Order: sequence, then C-alpha cells, then structure tokens
Amino acid sequence: MRSGSPLTKSFGVMFGGIWLIVGVPFFVAGVYAAIHQKIEQKRLNESGQRADGIVLTKSYSSGDSQTFSVTYRFLTDTGSIVKAKASIAGGVWDALAEQGPIEVTYLPQRPSAARVHGQTTDTLLSLIFTIVGGILTAIGGYIFASGLRKARRES
Repeated sequence: MRSGSPLTKSFGVMFGGIWLIVGVPFFVAGVYAAIHQKIEQKRLNESGQRADGIVLTKSYSSGDSQTFSVTYRFLTDTGSIVKAKASIAGGVWDALAEQGPIEVTYLPQRPSAARVHGQTTDTLLSLIFTIVGGILTAIGGYIFASGLRKARRES
C-alpha cells in the first residue's frame, strides 16, 4: 500500500477498521469468559472435592442491583488454607452467619477454583461483552468491507 492511495484515504476502511479492532477483542473476551465458566462448572460437578468452610464476613450492597457476598476460608485435603470471596443468592446469604459453616466445592488440582452453595456467576458480564463485541464487529466489518470495495473501485 502506497501512502496517499485511495485505500489509506478511505473513511470506511479507517473507521470500520477501528470498530473491528475494538469489537473483536470484546467479542472474543465475552465468548472466552462464558466458555471458561461452563468448563469450570463442569469440572467442579464432575471432580470437585467437598470441604467445610467458615464464613469470615458477609456484605451487602444496594444500588442498581442488590449484591450479596461472603468471604470464606476452607482447608483443602492437602492442608492448604484457601480464602475466597463469592457473590451468592439473597436467600442463601440470609441463612449464613459470620463464623458459621459454609459448604465449599473446589478442584483439588486448583483450590482457587471453588464454589459455594448458592453462588452466582457473572454470566451477565460475559453476555454484555459478547453482544457489544458482536455488534461492533458486525458494524465495523460491514463499514470496512464497504470502504474497501469503494477504495478498490477508485484505484
């Protein structure tokens, strides 16, 4: 590509290219996060180890949406202590008490991958990233392709 060619001066190519550069990573990140969550949940269901944990703190925040969370710790079968935080459903949160028990499921090979009963996942965030990335990619791809066709006709 020579400097000053119709391709480098094309608004559609430049503008669509920017949208593609922004949209594709958002789309890929959203899809990756969703797939990763599904795989981790499947592994926890199939080979998760159960442990009795202790609720360290409970917290609640209100705003656009209510968020219930707990900080907990548990002892793995190898003797390691793991501390984690989880967002959980309101009904489960109500039933828990600080310094009280909480059931934990974790992956023995990676204890940081742990879930507690009633834990919620960030599927909404994955969905938002996927949708926004998909829209930006589709619009950017259309504008880029249109600009590319126009620039080729002019050259």
